[in-house]
Amino acid sequence: MADDLALEIGLGRMPFRKAIAFFQEKQPLPSQASTDLVHAMHDRAFVIAGVTRQDVLSDVQGLVLKALKEGTPLAQFQKDFELVIQGKWDPSQGTAWRSRVIYETNIRTAYAAGRYKQLLSMRDTHPYWTYHHGDARRPRPLHLAWNGLTLRWNDPWWQTHFTPNGWGCTCFITGSDEVDLETMGKTGPDAAPPERMREVRYGDRMIRVPEGVDPGWGYAPGENWSKWPVESPAPGSTWNPLTPGTWESLERPKALPVDEAKGSLLPKTKDPEATVAAVKQLLGGEQKVFRVGSGDWAIPLVADARLLAQDLPLAQARSLGLLADLLEDPFEVWTGFLEEERTGQVILQHRLIKAVEVGGKKLLLLAKGNGKGVLEDWEALPMADAAAVNHERWGLLVYGR
Repeated sequence: MADDLALEIGLGRMPFRKAIAFFQEKQPLPSQASTDLVHAMHDRAFVIAGVTRQDVLSDVQGLVLKALKEGTPLAQFQKDFELVIQGKWDPSQGTAWRSRVIYETNIRTAYAAGRYKQLLSMRDTHPYWTYHHGDARRPRPLHLAWNGLTLRWNDPWWQTHFTPNGWGCTCFITGSDEVDLETMGKTGPDAAPPERMREVRYGDRMIRVPEGVDPGWGYAPGENWSKWPVESPAPGSTWNPLTPGTWESLERPKALPVDEAKGSLLPKTKDPEATVAAVKQLLGGEQKVFRVGSGDWAIPLVADARLLAQDLPLAQARSLGLLADLLEDPFEVWTGFLEEERTGQVILQHRLIKAVEVGGKKLLLLAKGNGKGVLEDWEALPMADAAAVNHERWGLLVYGR
């Protein structure tokens, strides 16, 4: 491995825009351990094991993004890292080695994600992908054995073996066409090696890992980001929650306390445009950014008047007058990952929950935001639907009164 990753992969020569786009779309998330996230979840979130402070995560993410844009070498990154964590970091967690791991892991996976999207765009002219072993000081035997392996871009082998394949792995992938195959002395793509899987414990879950791949690295960085949008699930889709934790396991109250609403229901109307106009007036414009939560963790969420109001049934749209009640003072904010059963698409979703009384009626308010921090879904339900709302109280509780 080169002493400086910036030199090794050419940081600073020309910004790799796809890698930058991938990384800056990640949302900072608190975590207790490196195993809190697995596989495609890393396409959606930026984490540092054991760090739960949003300011630290946001500052360090900014340093990595700067490195991707400007080619910051490791030594400078570590100096900047020391400055942003001053007084906010437990020294027992380490600094020099942790900053190196953060730098190398995030830059390598961002470049891999950008490379994945680039290779996908070239698949019509370069339909074959070739595995190349890096110059690691201590080569992994199987990584060496895969050197020169050429498979079609859609071979299932790439779903678990696209590089990097472990901590410090320097292997990489290139696209190949028929001429490249001839140059390599091949008449066609190779056969994928037999995949020998092993089952290992990874944090609080059991995962299957191919031999030669470190636990947690058996995925293609950027595949989920390249193929799927970040929007919330469409109604009727079948999604599985991937993030552990529920209101029961965290010993939260089953019944939400009811607050007196500060806002009021919007006037009755049969005109969707009138509803949009009323929400704009509430927001003070087309959009408003709310900082949801308090203390060490607050999520910025964008409320867009038209996005929220235009597709709501008119009876539901009246409750948008209570938008600020929920966003400015939620009872709980949950964040979690969802996976679509059929496609394997993974998204990050925020859920805000609160119970209010307005005009003599008690309502359960539920809003959902996507991984880019945009509110997409709004519901106001009667108290009789408490079970449906409790069903949404899962994942990571990032804020709770």
